[in-house]
Formats: sequence, structure tokens, C-alpha cells
Amino acid sequence: MTHPASAVLSAATRCPRRLCRRWRRRLSGLRTGACSWRDLLLSENLRFSMSLLLACVFWMVVPTLRLELNWVTADNARERALLLALTFVVIVSAYTALFALFTLAAAHGQPRARLLALARLPHARRHVFAYRAWASRAGARTEVINMMVTAIVAIAVLIARPQGVPVTILLIIAVGSMAATWFSTVVTYALEYAAADAVDGGFSLPGTTVSERGLPEYLYAAVLVQTSSGPTDLVPQTARARRLVRDHALLAHITSTVIIAVGVSLVISVLTTT
Repeated sequence: MTHPASAVLSAATRCPRRLCRRWRRRLSGLRTGACSWRDLLLSENLRFSMSLLLACVFWMVVPTLRLELNWVTADNARERALLLALTFVVIVSAYTALFALFTLAAAHGQPRARLLALARLPHARRHVFAYRAWASRAGARTEVINMMVTAIVAIAVLIARPQGVPVTILLIIAVGSMAATWFSTVVTYALEYAAADAVDGGFSLPGTTVSERGLPEYLYAAVLVQTSSGPTDLVPQTARARRLVRDHALLAHITSTVIIAVGVSLVISVLTTT
């Protein structure tokens, strides 16, 4: 007998737009009357727009308070390039952290059916080229790699040290970028685990059945993989689930051993030489 979720997923290659509409209906099917703020955050478009808008507004305000961070008034091309890179790091890191925070708030306490719809909708939308190109959400692995590149750029700017920018500000931005990368990776893969578990029980977790699992169980698994760079109590049962855990473990290992280790050693060296 074909699992209902499997039938839905098999339709993705035939009609991705129809699949998007189906998951959107599952997200909004239980709403009646006025929507709460959590119901509104179930919209990925709203979370994306709010996160990007707040990140851009934040960086528009910062240069007015700290003129040395304004790339327009830079003295030479090198300083302008470094300040532009710093602008990129701040906007992307703020957007990443806000989007993960809004997603976590939207998913918290939701019934399993709505949680799975929230996790599955981005998978359906990845088949739509316009959405994939606009939102730059091509998959969990690509998203995490983009965040890791942002953290590396932040470390590089800290090494180059733009003239006139206090080291304290550069340290705050670098540490904030690494923290945003870590936090967003956990939230991203927690929802990926939920999406994989929606299809024929992609995972097994001692003490729970598939129907009993909610966001806390998937966050638990994502945090353990992120901190230990290996499998946890949530054991993958399908090839797709195993690939998901493998990718997360590899990215978590790179994040902890390369970015964070290099970043912390750099922070210590900067503090000891200033």
C-alpha cells in the first residue's frame, strides 16, 4: 500500500506548482477567524521578506551611528572593498539568524501535520526555478555552505582589519556570524529531519513512534549531530535519511573544526596583540 506522503512527493516531479499549493493548503487548512502572529509566520514568503527587510534596515542604521563603517566614505579602493565585504557579512548573518528565529517560532508547538507541511513546502518550491533563484534556497546543504562562506568572509575581514574600524566591532561581527551559522544550521536540519521522517518513517527514535514526534525531537537530533559530528539516537532508516545525516555531520565537522577553531584562535591572537 502506498504511503500518502509518498504519493504527494512522487507528484513533485510531475507538477511542482500543484505540490506547492497542496502544502500551502495544509498549512492554512486549520485556520479560522483571525490569525495569530505564529500563524502568519507559517508563510515562508513572510519570514523571508521580514528577515531580509530587518537585516537591511539594521545595516542602514548602523553606518549612521558609526561613520567608519560606511563604505561610501572610504578613502581608497581597498578600504571600500573591505567595508563592502563587512556589509555583506552583517546583512547575510542578520538575515540568517532572523529567518531561523522566525522559523523556530512558527514551528514551535505546532501539531505534527502542520509541522510536516512547514518542513515539506520548501522542498516543493525548489522545483520552481523562479522561487529557487529569487530566494536562493536550493537545499539545506547549499544554504549551510553559503552561511559557512559568510563566516569565512567575516574572519578574512577581521584579518585584513579596515582602517578606522575598531577591533571590538570586527570581533563582534565575526563571532556573531559564526553564531548565526551554527544556530541556523541546527534549525535548518531539524526541519530537514522532519521532512525526511514524513515519508515512510525516515528515522527511528527509541521511545517514540513516528506519529508522536514533534519539533523537540528533531531539534534534539540536530543539536547532537551538530555538536558531536556523528549519528545520534535518531537512526536513519532510508537512503535519503542517511544522506541527510551524512551531509549534516560533514558540515558540522567543518564548522566546528575549521571555522570556529580558526575564528577562536584568531580572536585570541587579536586580543593578545591589541
